[in-house]
Amino acid sequence: MESVAGDWTDKGKKRIVISTHSPSFLPLRSLADLPNIVFFGGGADCRQIDPANGLLQSSKLGHFVARTGLSHRQALFAERILLVEGPSDETVAARIAQRLGMKIEARNTQILPALGKGEFREARKLFTEIGMRVAVLADLDALVDNNSLVNDFSSADGASAVANASGHSSLTDLDGKLRSEFAALIATNEAAIDAVVAAYPYWSDKQDPDVRRRRCALAQLLSQPSAFTGELGKEMAALATRYGVLLTGLEQLGCFFLCRGAIENYFATNFGGAGKPARASAEAEHLAALPPAEIPSKYPELVRALRSAAPGRSIDESVLLRGKLAAALGAIFQSMELGSTDAQIEGMATSVLPAIRGLFKFHNATSSDQPAVRVELLSEIFNLTGFPLTVARNDNLNDAVAKIRPADSSRT
Repeated sequence: MESVAGDWTDKGKKRIVISTHSPSFLPLRSLADLPNIVFFGGGADCRQIDPANGLLQSSKLGHFVARTGLSHRQALFAERILLVEGPSDETVAARIAQRLGMKIEARNTQILPALGKGEFREARKLFTEIGMRVAVLADLDALVDNNSLVNDFSSADGASAVANASGHSSLTDLDGKLRSEFAALIATNEAAIDAVVAAYPYWSDKQDPDVRRRRCALAQLLSQPSAFTGELGKEMAALATRYGVLLTGLEQLGCFFLCRGAIENYFATNFGGAGKPARASAEAEHLAALPPAEIPSKYPELVRALRSAAPGRSIDESVLLRGKLAAALGAIFQSMELGSTDAQIEGMATSVLPAIRGLFKFHNATSSDQPAVRVELLSEIFNLTGFPLTVARNDNLNDAVAKIRPADSSRT
């Protein structure tokens, strides 16, 4: 098909249109191939990159596209993208999403390693240009070392409203003030700060002591500001509060930072001298055995980034059953008499809702002058509390069935 594709006015050429969900069909080898692809879906208009778009002149974006593998091309079919810094972040994020029951693919979201923070801006521009909602999860040095990522999100839709709500003209303005104050504190308290962050696990191979001090100090500030004491501790605590305002505003726009440093700073153990991929795999195995309820406190920023990138209402099995049970009970009480047998009561329910046969068992529980039914849940598929449930004819059915709730929130 590629060999004959072209303008049909040229001899031997044909115009070929492919509608596909297969990334293998995408001939995306360079930026020059992008204008040949039309993107649509999710209620958005059809999108196509204009060959004259200045985005196609970006050398960093060109390198990103040139290195795209199958997973990157698969992302071109998604509605939402979560950009992370590398394969280690992707491995841990995918396992956390699985443990929390977040159906990433079903929500048409793709977790995509950007092969380094230097490609965040270009990749985000590309995916935004073709109609996708893009969230970013970056190491903390992307906040410490420069303001490029903050500036990028400060021009995003809704950024002005977010900044104004926090009392600032822009998030760039807030970030600039915090940088100045943070730099001043470091300049006048180097020895005291070094004493606090000396043992902080560094996440980069750079040996510049000033870079290390800034990065570790901010990580300590954001993760445990109480480590700083005395007058410095008071100033750091106040600064941490203001940094919280900035980070909260950025997260509303889809920009998240790993406040402890890098993904490895969240791992349960050091995993010896293994390389990054091996350590990430070991951490993923550790997470597989961890109760889901504990994960958000251990990976707070990553979990919030996942929820932002893959929004969706959790599936509550009890909602379906409550509706069917209320309908069945309504049908029963229309015909039930004080002496109705269990078989007659069940027949009243299944005659209206045949699909509930084998799901519930109904018993005559009349104990006074009005009919009452005791309901047992027969199916072992559903993990719910509230059974057995006894309901009388004069009871409010909505209130009665509201007692049926999920027994294990991790299954919703």
